[in-house]
Amino acid sequence: MHGPRVVIVSFVLLVVGAPATVSAQASIAGQVKDASGAVLPGVTVEASSPALIEKVRSVATGGSGQYRIELLPPGTYTVTFALPGFNTVKRDGIALTGTFTASIDAELRVGAVEETITVSAETPIVDVQSATRQRVIDRELIDKLPTGRSPFAQMALIPGVTVAANNQDVGGATQLSGAIAMQVHGSNGASQLLMENGLSTAALVSPANSQITFNMAATQEIAVDYSAAAADNNAGGVKMNVIPREGGNTFNGTLFINGATGALQGNNFSDALQKAGLRSPDAIRRLYDINPGFGGPLRRDKLWFYASARRAIASRWAAGEFYDKNFNNPNAWTWEPDLSRPVSNDSDVNDGRLHLTWQALPKVKVGGLYVQQTARNWPSVRDAMGATAPGTTLYAYEASPYHYFPLERQVTVDAASPVNNNLLVEGAIKHSVERAIRDRVPGLNPQMVNVLEQSTGRQYRARETYINRPSYTMFYRASVSYITGAHAFKVGAGDIFGHFNQNDYDNNSVSYRFNNGVPNQITMRALPTNFRVDINHQFGAYAQDRWTVDRMTLNLGLRWDWFKNSFPAQDVGPTPLAPTRNVSFSKTDGLSLHDLNPKLSAAYDLFGDGKTAVKTSLNRYVEQYTVGGIAGGRNPINRLANSTTRSWGDANGNYTPDCNLLDLNANGECGAAASRNFGTAVAEQNFDEDILNGWGKRIYNWEFTAGVQREILPRVSVDATYFRRWYGNFTVVDNRAVGPADFSQFSITAPSDPRLPDGGGYVVSGLYDVSLARFGVTDNITTFAKNYGKEVRLWNGFAVGTSARPVSGLLLQAGLDSGTLTQDVCEVRANLPEWTITDVLGPYAGPTNPYCHSEQPLTQFKLLGSYTIPKVALQVSATFQDLPGPELQANYTASNAQVVPTLGRNLAAGANATVTVNLVKPGTMYGPRLNQLDLRFGRAVSLGRARATVNLDLYNALNVDTVLTMSNAYATWQRPQSIILARFAKIGVQFDF
Repeated sequence: MHGPRVVIVSFVLLVVGAPATVSAQASIAGQVKDASGAVLPGVTVEASSPALIEKVRSVATGGSGQYRIELLPPGTYTVTFALPGFNTVKRDGIALTGTFTASIDAELRVGAVEETITVSAETPIVDVQSATRQRVIDRELIDKLPTGRSPFAQMALIPGVTVAANNQDVGGATQLSGAIAMQVHGSNGASQLLMENGLSTAALVSPANSQITFNMAATQEIAVDYSAAAADNNAGGVKMNVIPREGGNTFNGTLFINGATGALQGNNFSDALQKAGLRSPDAIRRLYDINPGFGGPLRRDKLWFYASARRAIASRWAAGEFYDKNFNNPNAWTWEPDLSRPVSNDSDVNDGRLHLTWQALPKVKVGGLYVQQTARNWPSVRDAMGATAPGTTLYAYEASPYHYFPLERQVTVDAASPVNNNLLVEGAIKHSVERAIRDRVPGLNPQMVNVLEQSTGRQYRARETYINRPSYTMFYRASVSYITGAHAFKVGAGDIFGHFNQNDYDNNSVSYRFNNGVPNQITMRALPTNFRVDINHQFGAYAQDRWTVDRMTLNLGLRWDWFKNSFPAQDVGPTPLAPTRNVSFSKTDGLSLHDLNPKLSAAYDLFGDGKTAVKTSLNRYVEQYTVGGIAGGRNPINRLANSTTRSWGDANGNYTPDCNLLDLNANGECGAAASRNFGTAVAEQNFDEDILNGWGKRIYNWEFTAGVQREILPRVSVDATYFRRWYGNFTVVDNRAVGPADFSQFSITAPSDPRLPDGGGYVVSGLYDVSLARFGVTDNITTFAKNYGKEVRLWNGFAVGTSARPVSGLLLQAGLDSGTLTQDVCEVRANLPEWTITDVLGPYAGPTNPYCHSEQPLTQFKLLGSYTIPKVALQVSATFQDLPGPELQANYTASNAQVVPTLGRNLAAGANATVTVNLVKPGTMYGPRLNQLDLRFGRAVSLGRARATVNLDLYNALNVDTVLTMSNAYATWQRPQSIILARFAKIGVQFDF
């Protein structure tokens, strides 16, 4: 850790001594010619804006007449062109957002220098110099669109971006969190990158998410890249950068308040839903959001501040969920809903932040941001905290976690400086502290045993495990840009390091599994455990050149990514089911992985008028690692067999395993343990050294894009793009104690059911069971899948869209995105029948999942628009989403008796064992599509220097009753588990002054 600290000290000395705040990296570029068409070198080009540190930034055109002004914060600019002997030309009203490059050419005519010609023209809307696909969510969209006050709700409106069905937002009722995984064009949630002011907000537990909830009153704009990202980060999926507001020389403020209760909601609980088995619908309990912000000068032209706070609550009744009449009754083994006491899913957040900006020198400005927050999500009774897929698990109130964050703190210092006309330096550093707790619900009896009812997928009586997890993280980034007329060369580096502690504990050392109320399996755990992971480096360094040659702009980048982690000396002691375990581990190395990732793209101004761009890109990305997956699995404590299962036949019906649980062999009512290493000091999980160290070993994906964007009318553009993404370096877990010859194949017959393909009755074959002699013998090693065969994850798709602001007050964006995700693990599965996929990549596979190949189509249409009716000043805005329905599985529980005829013997786990088999091939059955229309009506009223906008939002305006998730357990197959919220109104007001 000493190396990064030295770098940080040097970096702080650099940025405090010279740089200033840069919140975004937009550009203005172009070419200057004379009246004959000859290029003009040496022209002074000045960009001026109140958004600039130095008010005016100037460059000179190069030998080709080209110029480029980089690293411009969002704002409105005026560009002036001057050369002795020629008229001065001025172009004003150029609006910049995100990383957009505005192409502004000029023609200078011979004349008096003091004569200035002002050219009126629209701000360019086609970026003819970048292939990056980006959506900028500015203050207009934040304030006008009918969405929840969350970047995720806004990002979900981008065509191609998807979110899990149980996180589908309706009016802010479901996305009061910073931990929402977004995907795009075949990426996975771990590929996304969430940033604020260019620094990751990720927690060490997850590369993609943080529990920090964003404060929209403190946000200037949100830049979202979803394809062809530049070399300054390694994200291969959705990349979001929240640009914070900062104060200025004028005091200004905002106060946003809105809310809704159940009294403002209609009813979409149809007869069809009730007949399908849903007891009650999802419904609003209460929603409110209070979000003030205020800023201005502490010392004019020298020191500014912007302070903001947020208090928000989202509480909704969970469909079909009720308190258990048998709560804390140790003698009751069934879940019996109390229909008079529904359960709500509740989230709340308290946020406070202060942003200071100091202009230390004329070209030096330093910023500081302090954020402190507490949050709570409790209970989470549906698909909560680790369910493998929507519709897999239902959590009763007592089995849900009391999930809260008593401390979220981030302190950031950022700085940048335009040293001269060609050289810019910028960087930032942040320290983050986060504490996450998943505890027992209040009042739960510690002796209650968790039960999973296999037929319905419901867990009740207690939760299996709980955690207490603090983490401490440092982030930094720094870059230097050198800009000439045709080139913008940038080099930079950044790192993330810190440590993470986790205490895993449980309510009871065992959990039970029932099938239709009959016990059939025990899960045993050797908890509690305490472990720590140190992230030594999540480092990246890059070089990138943007080079314009005539009408072609090449973006050529190369990035070096390095991930290194380790584990300090640790101890693990005895537990009730591992009474003799007591072992100490010395400091252990984890991963040390290096990758070189090219970032290549080109954009061509087809007709030379800045209105048509042909774009293509080819980029390599690597998965972000932190403490999960392989990175955390290497921890010596996590390598132990801390849990195992065994079959159980409760012959006397007393709901107590009448056997010696410490004896891992079959005895009494209990079958043999699935792992003979349980509770010992023998490592259950081992790792191939080849995947732990070296170059090019990390999971990666390549992304190729090709498309065209055209301005068809002033301020109206259309675009069409082809996307292709493919993955490599998959890993598998090989139990070296067994081979293909140790497995026998069997089949089952699907029941007759008109809902199944062809009415059911077909044979599902290709299922595996290990031999009796090798059952419970494990010697696992994690290694590359390519050692066993070819594994495929491939996305092919296209998108067409339009963006229009044809007249003042009118905004329209729409897009259709369609593609297919192809996944194949057939070769690997044939050579590794024991392998069960637990990674987010690849289809689910395992001994009893025969579907090793899938084609999953995904088509969506999204639209948003806003219009201000001039004479009455009425703002009308709408968003519409047409989304695929949930993919269906039919997880059928087959008894040992159903298996024996084709297997020729009992299951290795014992005569009381069962197997779960999905009867539906992935990608072949889906629930109904969702058509969600949300509306907002707003009226602005002037109140002296202030303005008040009163809003009436109408969510799910069509009042559809679409099912979002449904049961995949065959006994309750297709029973709705959650539906879209019924139409409801939300009243709000925003004061701006």
